[in-house]
Amino acid sequence: MKLLKSVLALLKSTLFFKMLARRFQTERSLRNDFFDLAPIDAADQDGLYQAALEFAMRNPTVRNVAITGPYGSGKTSVIKTFEKNSSYRFLNVSLATFSDPNALNAQDQDPEKDVTVRVERSILQQMLYGAGAGTLPYSRFKRISRPRWIELNAILFVGWAVAISLLYKNHDELLKAFSSSTLAWPWIFTVAYTLLYLARLISKALRASHSISVKKLSLQSGSVELDGIPESSILNKHLDEIIYFFEENHYDLVVFEDLDRFGNPEIFIKLREINKIINDRPQQSPLFFPSRKSQPLKFFYAIKDDIFFNKDRAKFFDFIVPIIPVINNSNSREILKKCIHAAGNAEGVSDRFIGEVALYLDDVRLIKNISNEFFIYEKKIGSNKLNFSKLLAAIIYKNAYPKDFENLHYGNGALFEIVQQRTCILTQSVKKIDSEIESLRNLIADSEEENCKDIIELIKIFWGHLCSTFTEFDIISVYAGDTIFTAHQILEWNNFEQLFKETNLAIHGKARNSYYNNEQKFHLSLSFRALEETITPGTTFVERHKNIINKAVKNRIEINLKIENLKEQRSSLARQPLYQLLNLVEFQIGNITESHQIIDSRLLNYLIRNGYLDETYHLYISIFHEGRMSRNDWDFILAIRDFRTSDPTLMIDNPSEVIEELREEDFGSGTTLNVNLIDYQLDGAPDSPRMQLIINYLSKHLPETNQFFEAYWLIGKHSSLLTQAVATHWPGYGVGSIDTPLATQHIARIIAHLDPSYISSQMNADLALTNYISAQAAVIFSENLVFEQGFQALGSLGVKIEQLKDISGLIELFEYVHQKDLYRLSVDNVRFLLTHAFAPTTEHKESTTRFDPEKSNYTAIRTFGSAYLKAYVDREINNYLRDVACVIEGNVQESPQAILSLVNHPKVDESLAIQFILQQDHIFSTFDDLPTYLWDDLLYDEHIAITWVNILRFHAVEGFNEYRLNEVLNRENVFQALSEKKIPQLSDTSEQTKNLSWFIVSNTVLSDKSYRHLCKSIPFNYMSFPNDLPEERLLVLADLLIVRLNEKSFAMSEASTALRKTLIIKNFETYKGGISQYPLSPEIKGLLLASPLPLDQKCYLLINLTVDELNADASLVQYAGQVLGREDLNERAFDLSLISYCLTHVKEKSKRKDILYNFVDILSAEEILSALSGLDYPYSDLSQRKKRPKLENTEQNRRFAESLNRRNIISSIKDEGSVIRLNTYR
Repeated sequence: MKLLKSVLALLKSTLFFKMLARRFQTERSLRNDFFDLAPIDAADQDGLYQAALEFAMRNPTVRNVAITGPYGSGKTSVIKTFEKNSSYRFLNVSLATFSDPNALNAQDQDPEKDVTVRVERSILQQMLYGAGAGTLPYSRFKRISRPRWIELNAILFVGWAVAISLLYKNHDELLKAFSSSTLAWPWIFTVAYTLLYLARLISKALRASHSISVKKLSLQSGSVELDGIPESSILNKHLDEIIYFFEENHYDLVVFEDLDRFGNPEIFIKLREINKIINDRPQQSPLFFPSRKSQPLKFFYAIKDDIFFNKDRAKFFDFIVPIIPVINNSNSREILKKCIHAAGNAEGVSDRFIGEVALYLDDVRLIKNISNEFFIYEKKIGSNKLNFSKLLAAIIYKNAYPKDFENLHYGNGALFEIVQQRTCILTQSVKKIDSEIESLRNLIADSEEENCKDIIELIKIFWGHLCSTFTEFDIISVYAGDTIFTAHQILEWNNFEQLFKETNLAIHGKARNSYYNNEQKFHLSLSFRALEETITPGTTFVERHKNIINKAVKNRIEINLKIENLKEQRSSLARQPLYQLLNLVEFQIGNITESHQIIDSRLLNYLIRNGYLDETYHLYISIFHEGRMSRNDWDFILAIRDFRTSDPTLMIDNPSEVIEELREEDFGSGTTLNVNLIDYQLDGAPDSPRMQLIINYLSKHLPETNQFFEAYWLIGKHSSLLTQAVATHWPGYGVGSIDTPLATQHIARIIAHLDPSYISSQMNADLALTNYISAQAAVIFSENLVFEQGFQALGSLGVKIEQLKDISGLIELFEYVHQKDLYRLSVDNVRFLLTHAFAPTTEHKESTTRFDPEKSNYTAIRTFGSAYLKAYVDREINNYLRDVACVIEGNVQESPQAILSLVNHPKVDESLAIQFILQQDHIFSTFDDLPTYLWDDLLYDEHIAITWVNILRFHAVEGFNEYRLNEVLNRENVFQALSEKKIPQLSDTSEQTKNLSWFIVSNTVLSDKSYRHLCKSIPFNYMSFPNDLPEERLLVLADLLIVRLNEKSFAMSEASTALRKTLIIKNFETYKGGISQYPLSPEIKGLLLASPLPLDQKCYLLINLTVDELNADASLVQYAGQVLGREDLNERAFDLSLISYCLTHVKEKSKRKDILYNFVDILSAEEILSALSGLDYPYSDLSQRKKRPKLENTEQNRRFAESLNRRNIISSIKDEGSVIRLNTYR
């Protein structure tokens, strides 16, 4: 069997078997992941290029055509498209495959000449050797060709030799046969064959001899040397060959590509000459269609635009077709992305990177090749943990800088040298940071040595030294330029620092021991710097100013914070990627790239400075082989080297080898947070420096490590050890975890695995843990953990659970919290304890019905609350009031007993008790059992019955709130109700009644309306008015007879006519009894006459009124006239002179008429006639003779007429119905 397998293997390795297998093998489909780099033949969608080239082909005058465009613009694709869509024969000559013509073989060769020779030879070779071997039979240029039909030719040659031998042997017989014409057909065939084959041999010999050029013939040595071709002008030397080539091969056009790469215009000149020679040579008429005119041969040149200077190209070429590039920096992004997507490699490559790096790519073939190589590398390296953006960057670098990429494999090149700068940069950066830290520490040290407490003290040292040094002057101020600063002004630093530039200090003051004692300016012939050196040797005021500022607590904290930040920056330097280090020190790569002959380093600079190329390049250009580390281990290290965080659940097969491979600073980044790696660390060395670096990272980036903790808590082996290690090295672990999404899980493990005393003493900064656990206890203790320490941490931390109902499902926790009072006294918690916490009993239900916790909460607690709840509320009565009782809006129906119990609690806060009692609907009837601190608010809010008894008690309290009492008494409902009763005068409250009455009587704050009503309840009368009381209040007191008329009150009313008038009106009888004691002015009497006094009292005033008083006050006459003219006036015991005076001095005629009516019987006839003459018609006619005036027929007028008639002032009276007529004497 083994022998058979060996034979089969040997057969399979033979060429025959491989060819046979390939012939019968079914053709496999090509992969679509790759892109060919060849030109395409569909590059002219709109046919514009084809139309232009067709124009050039069909125009006989156009022979040299330039197809111009930059490299990669698609010139070859346009030509291929034209070739495909036309019937012309093309000859393509391309020089792209040749080496750099500028690289000389010998130093003594002429560069231009060598280039020309190389290019001409290449053109000639591609033209002549591109034709078939039999196409140019007379060409001197021969190439190796494979002989065809060699066996047949050998047989024919042998047959020809045999035929010659037979003919020679039988020539006699053949001659006879020819002469007798009896030659047999076999011999005829033999002779014909011999002659024809001989003719073929002669033809071959002639063709071979045509291309032989003999330069030297030596018969002696038997050697022949053929003619050589000098290298100076190949095309000219072989012009005949070129002409012969085109005569034998009927090409319509020749396409020359990449001639511009050599930068030698001489080649174009020679090709133009050749084109002219070929097209101008004598043309042989074709055998067929002799009248047809031949097509001129066209030369197409695919070149760049800059091959000729200025306008030379337009003169050289007959027609120019510009090719617009299909790609440039602006649209290369889409093409690169399309290629990456088409190859299925786009996943994991940043779109931003593609967009940015495409700006440096402007060649379609280069982009396609980058995509091909990227695909190959990605598949061959074979790790899904690769950073595909970095892999693409490495491939772009390989294609853009192939020489540098090659050198990279040998530890050389620009990239290698730049990467090697990492150590140097780290060293420089560390030294720089250390220097900055040392400088900051020196600032602190210098500030500690500074003796001055503030800047003012520092400046005072200067001023004191200045005055003590120049004692011959009384210094008032000092000059800073033209500005003068006094001793007070110079204490401001902005003013003081203006002296620093003074080279000759000047002061303003007085010179002592001088005859002239006036102020003037003195120059001290001393610079400020010299004086400064004397005062503070070795330092300056600026430095000391800085030290004083740094000495301040705020600035000291800022400096220490800067030092800590610099330390953190120093420790993180080694973990920073290369590009960040380069940017940190502003490293320039230009010098390195120039030394490695990289002319355009912009792309390399971009790839390095954006982190796509760094020291991890070897991971992307080589294939990993498993050995001491597995593929998983290598992927993990690869992610760390790439500064990426891998999946924390990634299986690490050899953690010890991985740790050995990693740098120590790698553990200070989040990239090493792996479950297996942490388990290995906790197993062996939980206090190792590596573990401390990991914990240090957690302390600064905890919110970013959620994925790791979730994974470790799920599959890690040492969850408790991890919690203990983190909390031990970082006491702020608990507080730091509060703002993370996994806060409850972190806190739960802290409570479960750590000593409660350590948690409360070391980890509860600013009570952060206490507050968080209080709010999230239900979620924390719902974690599926074994809480080894029970719930002791809650008590140690002083936790107050926010919502009891949330933990009601955790029975043990609920009971512990309820019994230990570890919950917040809140509405929800108290309500829950009263209504849901315990199994309701019949008594409980009845109490609940009577006392609704929503309306009488404290009453409900006292009635059916648990003993723990009652004790807790009693102990925390103020918290209960603030957070429960006063918060429930409907809690307004507490029982009076509950209210009294609460407000009399020894620890109750008075403000909370006031708020609570005012919230209730209950109105207390008296102040009995109510503490006095409540009285003010109870009265003000009318939560106590508003009675004179309660007001008396309130007013009797020492230091009662007078403002609030006035506010209450000013309310209309209050003063209306109080005014209905007098203030009680009980034996035990008589003094209080007096005090309250006087408070009301003397009150100036009460409104007028309230004052009047309340004064009605005053049970006393006063001899005098209160001082400083407004007149309106005095009038009220007089009007309500609270102050009666007496000598004191009368005297106090002197300044107020209204008050005196009121006193007389309200106490008229007293006035009558002592009229001599209360003299009234005419003005007052007039006001009394005008007042609503009874008529008899007014008559009393008039009886005691004199004409002199009337003469003194004109208004009094008018008021007296009004009384004397009243129709109901019955009194007649007035002084006649008083009546006569009023009758003549009252202004209104109607009032004079009324007076006349009342006193017509006692006045003299002359006074009557005089008065009538002063009245209007018809009364004036009564004073004249022969008049018959008429008056309205009224009782008053009839009495008046009868009186006149009786006094013989008129002659008669006649009743005419509605009027009466009065007849005067004739």
